[in-house]
Amino acid sequence: MYKVLITFLFISQPFYAQQANNYARIDSLSYTYFINGNWDKLIEISKDAERINLDFKYLQQRVGFAYFSKGDYFSAQYHYEKALKFDAYDVNTLTYLYYCGQYTVNETNARYYAKKLPLELKKSLKIKSFSLVNLLDFEYNFKSNSSNLRSNTNYIRIGIHSYLNSRLNIYQSLSTYSQTIDSYSVKQDEYFALLDWTLSPHIVVSAGYHYINAKIDSSINTTNYKGNMGLIKLTTTFNRFDFGLSAMLLNNYSGYTSQISLQAGAHLPGNANMYLQSSIYS
Repeated sequence: MYKVLITFLFISQPFYAQQANNYARIDSLSYTYFINGNWDKLIEISKDAERINLDFKYLQQRVGFAYFSKGDYFSAQYHYEKALKFDAYDVNTLTYLYYCGQYTVNETNARYYAKKLPLELKKSLKIKSFSLVNLLDFEYNFKSNSSNLRSNTNYIRIGIHSYLNSRLNIYQSLSTYSQTIDSYSVKQDEYFALLDWTLSPHIVVSAGYHYINAKIDSSINTTNYKGNMGLIKLTTTFNRFDFGLSAMLLNNYSGYTSQISLQAGAHLPGNANMYLQSSIYS
């Protein structure tokens, strides 16, 4: 047993000594490349460190900033998230993760990290946990009709997006459509709401509700066609890729209808913010 222990000590000492030398070399080179703004060399040395299983917070922060400076925000996010594993409250890491979320058009991701920032920094970045009116949109459509059997068509919709806190946001929309067809007056009112809950930086659970009330008036009677639809969706992201699973249930005058769908999307490389998405329904 003593011989085995002594042999292990003799073998392990050179290994740890080599790791210490590798750490000192990569730490020194990565810092030099970082200070000089040599982003390509910095990225290259980080890949060398990965090959020998060497990882530490400042290396991930430096290479994350290198990718950020080159405009590759998805890669920057990946490395800053690795840095966060070493220190979950590092302000520098959290700040750049917030920016990465913004630049990759992932507001829920950005706000998840922003909630951990110091209050003064959030004020300077104008980050609010609660905002009743974050976004307001309005739509109006008018279609002129030359037929004597149909009147002009009017459609109005107004929507509002609100932040309830750092993890919850809701979008609500009201719309109305009206037209006269022959001797029938057609009017359809709708309400839609979608609530998003950010469970983690890469997992979002959504719940939606859609109400429809179509009313047809004639000289004889009035008929209402009402519908209620519920939706639940789970979305997860992996760097440039995201996947979603959703289920819908509709109850209207003709009965119940259900639908399950899978979605997959990908952000294309480059700074054009191009996005591809595909869906499968059953």
